[in-house]
Amino acid sequence: MATASKPRTGAKTEEQVSLVVNYNARRENFKFFRSTVVVDALSEVAAKFKISEPHTKALLHNGHVMNEEATFGNFEGTTVVHLVNKTEVMSVRTAVVKGIQDHDKYFGFCGSCKLLTKVRPIVNHCGTGVFVFDSTAQPDYHAANPDLTGKCHVCKKECKGKVRFQCTSCEEVGVAFLRLVRKNTLGVPCMNCCKAEEQVFVFPCPNRHCLCLGCFMNYCQVMMNCDLFRTFPEVGYSINCPAPGVQCKESPVLDPHHFCLVDNKGPFYANYKEKSCSHLDLPDTSILCHCKMEIDISSGTEASPRTAPVAATQEDVAGIGWFRSLLRIFSGPVRAPPPASSRGRRRVSCRKCQTVYCCDCKMTWHEGACQEVTEAMKEQEKFKIEAVNAQKGVWPKHM
Repeated sequence: MATASKPRTGAKTEEQVSLVVNYNARRENFKFFRSTVVVDALSEVAAKFKISEPHTKALLHNGHVMNEEATFGNFEGTTVVHLVNKTEVMSVRTAVVKGIQDHDKYFGFCGSCKLLTKVRPIVNHCGTGVFVFDSTAQPDYHAANPDLTGKCHVCKKECKGKVRFQCTSCEEVGVAFLRLVRKNTLGVPCMNCCKAEEQVFVFPCPNRHCLCLGCFMNYCQVMMNCDLFRTFPEVGYSINCPAPGVQCKESPVLDPHHFCLVDNKGPFYANYKEKSCSHLDLPDTSILCHCKMEIDISSGTEASPRTAPVAATQEDVAGIGWFRSLLRIFSGPVRAPPPASSRGRRRVSCRKCQTVYCCDCKMTWHEGACQEVTEAMKEQEKFKIEAVNAQKGVWPKHM
């Protein structure tokens, strides 16, 4: 490994960054001080690769040419760059590299770390090698289709690059990118708890309402426990933005990988996948019982009061009515008829576990009107977002 270049005056010697430089199928490791200028680092890199004219070379980082007057002050961890000929990237104007400041705003869920982590984008076309963007502007990876057009220096074609994301903690490549999780640099308050946390979840609704990650995880857990996830066309099994409004009700979370965030409170994602598969072909006229049995609610029967047993008379006991008396005695305790709000509603029972469900609200059977007694409605009240708070918890559309 090459030794670090001499830092500028006043730089701290312990502040170094690791650089992996690729050049013509070779790879070398370097260590530079954060205050080292790129042009000085180029001389050392060229000497390592035995290049006599370092001024003809350039360092390429994330598809952009590094400004020779820039430093490595914003780099963290191990960073991979490419050493290329300046003539190959003449069409690309130099742009000051932003380093970790760009990576700091991207988040993903790492399967190895099992937690939310910062990720860095890796763009290429042929799997390896150098890819140069046509534009000097940094692509917006939060967009659904970021502009990744450029030139691949392996196949020598003008093409659209393929992006993968690397965990900054364990360096694993191919982690799930959580596009809807943003770094809250603007201090946008959560529309539920009204606190401005470090990260927020931005719903894909037209108003781009925000929840802090804690409230988002609680919201997912409540909706799953109350079986309020539903199937959206072309999206699948998901939940919508909890803010009031018709458009918010029809704006689901598009990428299910965001539900991995809830796993710190239990195996939520495994339950989500299981229920998602169960509801994939479930018609609207069916209920999925907790024992995994599908129940057809069209076969439900109307709730009716049970006839109360009549006390046996002396004539029945002494005569031939003794048998009918026994039936009345063993027919069970006297039950009051269902309230007026329960009459007219239909119920259906599971053939496997005998659990009784209400055909109207598709919840377990209850006495009284559905909206009065459904526990799901009570628990969902925790996420009844006030219109005033919803107007404050909005992510700017230009970001």
